[in-house]
Amino acid sequence: MIEIKPESHKSALYFVYRNQSFLLSDIFGVLAAYGLTIHNLSLYGQIAAPRLVFIKLVLSRGSKALTSQTAENVCRAIQESLAGRFEVEEMLSVEFNLDTGLEGVETEFYVDPVFHLPALLIEANNQPKLLYKVMHAVWQEDLLVVNANLLVWRGRTRLLLYLLGPNENLIPEYLGHKIAEGIRYRLMG
Repeated sequence: MIEIKPESHKSALYFVYRNQSFLLSDIFGVLAAYGLTIHNLSLYGQIAAPRLVFIKLVLSRGSKALTSQTAENVCRAIQESLAGRFEVEEMLSVEFNLDTGLEGVETEFYVDPVFHLPALLIEANNQPKLLYKVMHAVWQEDLLVVNANLLVWRGRTRLLLYLLGPNENLIPEYLGHKIAEGIRYRLMG
């Protein structure tokens, strides 16, 4: 299910799908390609079968809600990319130099003491392709995001991702630190 509805002076994208490692890369890639600003992210994923993910994104274009035509096009582009009929990276390469690294990237891995889940904190300067590049790096590591928190403040974006590793397993701390460093390296260069 994918739907975009007006919400105040912005738009809200609602999305439910079976969680897969490439999923967020495709979604955030489409949003970047359409030049949309993400104001808020709520993501909750099941850690047991059927592993559905529930996402709500508050979006705008030029500080305004999306037109009905743009909302329809965004929904269609996400559906086409998830079906494998739309190459997000090709579309983005027209808009952005994807080989250029991000600025001011910091990463930290820890096991959350409350949720007992592996967590990856990523912070970087605000940049148009930031969330796509983060989610693409997460996909390259074959990680599954089961919860996410987004904070944008004073020119910086802070993203806290709760993850499962390859084969939907918990990530040991020693490996998590290596993953965090690998993602930081990918984002910077």
